[in-house]
Amino acid sequence: MEPTAARGSLAGLLGIWGVTRAALLLCVLKVIVFPGPDVTSDVSVIYRGWYDVLVTGTFPQDDVTWQYPPAAALAVLSPAVLPFLEYATAFFVLALVADAAALALLLRGARGS
Repeated sequence: MEPTAARGSLAGLLGIWGVTRAALLLCVLKVIVFPGPDVTSDVSVIYRGWYDVLVTGTFPQDDVTWQYPPAAALAVLSPAVLPFLEYATAFFVLALVADAAALALLLRGARGS
């Protein structure tokens, strides 16, 4: 593929990624609201509750909804790195950052082949 065409393809891919992720953030932050059940309540209610338990140094032992391996606690605790944001907002921003990192790794792997 020509370098110019490759740059155009990369720009298109990044543009689509950016638009779709912006749309997702607008939805999870309730700027755009769709009819139906709120699927973000898992983060704002359940994960936030687990966070409150995990920061004490224990796992939510009596909570039957905790069915994750212990390392999943890192994801639940990760919003603490953005203390200036509300828990759910920080969680969604960090998910976006992880998504961008995964895309970068995929692009790097594709470039090497």
